[in-house]
Amino acid sequence: YCLDTGAQGKLFRITPDGKTLFCVWTINHGGGCGPAARSDDGGRTWTEHEPFTEQVYSLFDSRPEGPAQGLFFTSGRILRSKTIKVGEHYRLYSALPVRPGGCYLLYSDDFGDSWHVLGGADAAPSLSCDEGKCAELPDGSVLLSVRKRGGRAFNIFRYTDAAKAEGSWGTEADAIAMQGVNDCNGGFAVVKSRRGTVLILQSITFQSDRRDVGIFYREWKGDEENLAGGWRKGLQLTDDTSAYSCLMPMPDGTVACFWENELDDNGFDLVFRRLSLAQITL
Repeated sequence: YCLDTGAQGKLFRITPDGKTLFCVWTINHGGGCGPAARSDDGGRTWTEHEPFTEQVYSLFDSRPEGPAQGLFFTSGRILRSKTIKVGEHYRLYSALPVRPGGCYLLYSDDFGDSWHVLGGADAAPSLSCDEGKCAELPDGSVLLSVRKRGGRAFNIFRYTDAAKAEGSWGTEADAIAMQGVNDCNGGFAVVKSRRGTVLILQSITFQSDRRDVGIFYREWKGDEENLAGGWRKGLQLTDDTSAYSCLMPMPDGTVACFWENELDDNGFDLVFRRLSLAQITL
């Protein structure tokens, strides 16, 4: 399959069936969003890409603050629900900063053919208009984590009717333990220990500048109103210059960590490390 000339920022994703592939990209660096290609036979053949830029922008046309002037799917990351299935497909989520307004969460119940705003577009779950990540709790509730200057903001969406995507966001809260960290995006994940304890993980710098990336963690008991408290510093991944990071729970119970490390004239090195929960929580 031949990508358009000037295509950059390409991201490939394979689904659990082992055959369905997606590729999304921008036109030129930081260019138009929305192009995508799909393969249902392991990459042997591909569909023509169908831009959905206007579909997403139109979701915000009737907001009190007016239409969206700019937006992007942060990190190109889409979360697949483990618990909510509507028709043939499990629900998909992706964080979406929208200017002006804040950070929203989109969802799709038809494998990305159409998208909707979780909780509606009238009020953003985070007023921080910056990169966000989302994660799913065992009961299907959705967590939103958003980058902001001098900290990290969180919110929780709780369903009243999951099949109809009905429910409401809580009140946005800043994590007390993360006050003063650098406004850099990081990894976000929900994992369950072998003892059944549910832990929320957030990787981010431990300093006000871009260095000392590590992992904060907190236990989720199910009755918390917000995520302001309860965070603890876990493992520090590096004591060098460092910035963006990703976390991915693995099937064997470990957590994959991937981060930018040791800045020099050629940019950052990229470091991969696989950790147990015991290592993360010290």
